[in-house]
Amino acid sequence: MVKVEKLGIIIKNGKKVIDENNRKFKNEMKIHNETLKENQNLFLRDTYVKRGKKIYKYWYRYEWDPIKKRTVHKYIGKAKPNEEVPDPPINPLYDLNFKEIKGTNDIILLLKDYEQYKEYFKECKIQYIIK
Repeated sequence: MVKVEKLGIIIKNGKKVIDENNRKFKNEMKIHNETLKENQNLFLRDTYVKRGKKIYKYWYRYEWDPIKKRTVHKYIGKAKPNEEVPDPPINPLYDLNFKEIKGTNDIILLLKDYEQYKEYFKECKIQYIIK
């Protein structure tokens, strides 16, 4: 019997699952920022992925600008401004590395990543990539 090594998995319509998760996460961030604005005049810029790797978070404060005669966002920094500020929601697919298959909604995951995140893709059909 020949041992077959599985390198990865193609997940059919996996991009739709990721997009739906990101939509829910953005909605949670919006609610979080509305609460921060009401209570502490702060907001956390939406977390976003740049080039598929880095996650950026920036804190801002709403302030009145007498010259512009409107509310502006003043950059505070990357660190939480104080301990009273509640922690932001966490994106459950934050660490997921995947490749999109052009022209489809299918994605490719390494086998170890699939094992970690398979509960999110339980409704999707999968296909193994064999060495």
